[in-house]
Amino acid sequence: MIKAVIFDMDGTLLDSERIGLKAWQYVIDKYSLPFDLSLPYRSIGLNYDSMKTLFLSELGEDYPFDKYWGYAKRYFAEYEEKNGIPVKPGFDELCTYLKANKVGMYVATSTYHASAAKELEHSGILGYFDGIIGGDEITRGKPDPEIFITAAEKTGFDKSECFIVEDSSNGIRAGIASGIRTVFIKDIVDVPSEITEKVFASCDDLSGVIGIITQIR
Repeated sequence: MIKAVIFDMDGTLLDSERIGLKAWQYVIDKYSLPFDLSLPYRSIGLNYDSMKTLFLSELGEDYPFDKYWGYAKRYFAEYEEKNGIPVKPGFDELCTYLKANKVGMYVATSTYHASAAKELEHSGILGYFDGIIGGDEITRGKPDPEIFITAAEKTGFDKSECFIVEDSSNGIRAGIASGIRTVFIKDIVDVPSEITEKVFASCDDLSGVIGIITQIR
């Protein structure tokens, strides 16, 4: 029986990955940076430390990543403040089902805890969740399974009673490595078939998770 669902946030709960890439495109164009959008695209699902490592491995150890990352974050924050971040399709239906069946709802995101809480609050869904594990609360980011193992421990339930919902390659790899059943919901990231074929199930949007949980319960 499933007693808790652990959600990734960006690209799974919130339609934020597109905004993040839009922010990077703005910074790339404004400052004529020596890379294209494919590099930020590859960083989707990574926490800050892993993202910085990726950028520096491509651009050199002396590249001022923090400077341009700061510009991209500022663009994202201003966009969020002005427009908000849309919730992904199917959330309302899934949330109603989980609450009616007393299934816990947790977030495990590479985004830092305070920023994640702010984004969820601005999107109007923070109050539905029983807990958040942010990227600043772990030592190893996705695709390492630490964040999901930590989140499962926070639920108070056994891993066999938990369920992960993810959209990115790094997140799915982390979910599978954690030993927790992982469901893939496609967002903007093209996840290789050799990864998706290992997930417990796939669905088109969050409402599809209801049928998967119903079969298990």
